[in-house]
Amino acid sequence: MEPAELRRAFDTYWDAGWQVHIHVNGDHGLEVLVDIIEAAQRRTPRIDHRTVIVHFANSTEALIDRLHAVGAIVSANPYYPVGFADKYSKHGLGPERADAMVRANSVLQRGMHLSYHSDLKICASDPIRMAAWGVNRGTPSGRVAGPDQRISVHQALRAVTIEAAFSWRMEDTLGSITPGKRANFTVLDQDPYEIDPSRLGDTRVLGTVYEGTWHPVPASHIEQRAAFSIGYTTRAGRTATSHPICHEQCGCEVADFVAKHLTAHGWAA
Repeated sequence: MEPAELRRAFDTYWDAGWQVHIHVNGDHGLEVLVDIIEAAQRRTPRIDHRTVIVHFANSTEALIDRLHAVGAIVSANPYYPVGFADKYSKHGLGPERADAMVRANSVLQRGMHLSYHSDLKICASDPIRMAAWGVNRGTPSGRVAGPDQRISVHQALRAVTIEAAFSWRMEDTLGSITPGKRANFTVLDQDPYEIDPSRLGDTRVLGTVYEGTWHPVPASHIEQRAAFSIGYTTRAGRTATSHPICHEQCGCEVADFVAKHLTAHGWAA
């Protein structure tokens, strides 16, 4: 999208009072976007607009300062440095910029809101592993990409729970176990706060409580999910390999499931 076209589209929704979620990966693209948000805020000031910067692969510290000042929040994909830093170090970005992808700690250090998403099929639609990638930033080569941008277990778990709800203005109904909110939560096989952070991605999901009703995960599904961890690096030193569906280190297990059932059960007319 050309800058002028982007400005027209953004201004249309901004002036109508909508919350805007906008996808951007390049640092120059982010600079153009920040210019547009700043201009919109000067023209039509809004409080708590929560404009969401989605993906947030490449940025600079100066651009994060400006995002903070204008009141934007970030929904980042934590897999970018894990899956792509090794490759982009050699092709495209160079080592320094590749390792700095997804400056999560820089966002949090400024007191900004940070949530995580998968952007399926870029990576697995798996909140526990997304949290683990944000904590560890381990690449297939066995190194840590941008160690200064790692975040704590607590911050990463917030990024896939209450902060994700905040990004959708649903923090009053979802995102934490609080009286008055929907009784939706996940039951794990270990306490994420008590284990070695490098093992966070190995945590198994035993089931969920959805609106107060317990739904256990069948044992076979628990192990099937665990098997997919072979294809996703969660800590430095683990070698990522292709997973059994597409052999390309992607997160398409959900896409594969949906594709099969669309045909088998007639979900799509």
